[in-house]
Amino acid sequence: MKTKHRWLIALSVIGDLFGTKLLGAIQGYILTAWAAAGLVGPIVVSWIRETTGSYQGTLIVFSLLISLLFRLDVQKLRQLNAQQRDFVVKS
Repeated sequence: MKTKHRWLIALSVIGDLFGTKLLGAIQGYILTAWAAAGLVGPIVVSWIRETTGSYQGTLIVFSLLISLLFRLDVQKLRQLNAQQRDFVVKS
């Protein structure tokens, strides 16, 4: 899949998740995060590789980071679902 196609999919997902009212601002945050990851990621990977002598440490570090992000996201979803249930029950 070409990069432009991935970006189109990302745009549609962003619009579905957050709505279109703040779409430009959200895209700005996402592009900033992607740029920061593109700058910092290779530096971190090379530092871990030079320190440990293998890429295994890199995989462990990034796996832990991704697991933490998923955990935080799941907690937010649970909170939102609880709020929605409370709203429906009160209505």
